[in-house]
Order: sequence, then structure tokens, then C-alpha cells
Amino acid sequence: ARTAAEAGTTLGRFALVLPDSVVVANVDRNLNRFAIAPDGRYLAFVGRARDGRTTSIYLRRADESTVTRVRGTEGAAGPAFSPDGKQMIFSLTYGLGYGSQTWIADADGQNARLALEDPQSIIAFARWSPLGDRLAYLRMADNNIPFTVGELWLADGDGNDSKLVGPAD
Repeated sequence: ARTAAEAGTTLGRFALVLPDSVVVANVDRNLNRFAIAPDGRYLAFVGRARDGRTTSIYLRRADESTVTRVRGTEGAAGPAFSPDGKQMIFSLTYGLGYGSQTWIADADGQNARLALEDPQSIIAFARWSPLGDRLAYLRMADNNIPFTVGELWLADGDGNDSKLVGPAD
């Protein structure tokens, strides 16, 4: 394995100082609650108000120290940026039995538009292909049965023309 210097890349570090009223949400056991735009301009994360239970997407610009909650992202999880860094995708659900939605917004969280919706399934881990022309996502039954097998789906870069690829275990 090569170091970042050998690969010709640079590594940066910055502190994520949160206001006392916001905490990073523990929505899953992995790091899918954080996303960094490829151009490094934005850090998106799933957080919640310290006195609340509902998660939202929060953004921090790399050149600013403030953290901003993205309106309309209540119940959201799994933020990710497009390969060109111009868009962000996230999924949300309002609870068991309500299905889910996946939204695409500008990188700053503005101009969100519905990309995928399924009232009977949970759509999760939506990610763009390296060229940004396709979306891959998992679709799982919206029920309380643990460890059900999900499905891997592909759609165009805007969430249209979805096709089942196969089971995802």
C-alpha cells in the first residue's frame, strides 16, 4: 500500500465542532452517517438535536466553522455526494411501516427533489456510480423481521428506470 504522499494526494484534517444543541446520531454501527464531498467543500452528517430523537442531515462547509441543519431532512440517513460534488443524496423514513424516500439535493442541501419512493420498502445506501450516471441502492422489506434478504437495484443518475440486479445479503 502506498502512502497519500506517494499517491500524489494530500490528506487534510479539520475539527467538527458542534453546537451544544447538536449531536452526531448513532443511526447505524458503521460510518454511513458521514459523507465528504469529493472536492472537499462539504461534510454532511446525520445528527439530531441533543434534546430530540429525530435525525436530520447537517452540513459543514470546509471553509466555515458553523454547522447547519438541512431543512426537510427529518428522519434522514445515509448521505452521499455525487462524484462531481454538485449533488447530495439521502434516504429517509418516518418509521416502521411507512416505507421510505430517497432525495437528491444540491450539495448545499437546497433544491431537494424526490428520486425514489417505496411505501412498502426501505431504500438505503443509495450511491452514485463513479461517472455519476447510475445509482445503486438496497431495497429491503419494511417490517420488523430481522436479517431479511434485501435486493440490489440500479437506476439512472436521477433515480429513474430502476431495475432489479439481484438479492443482497
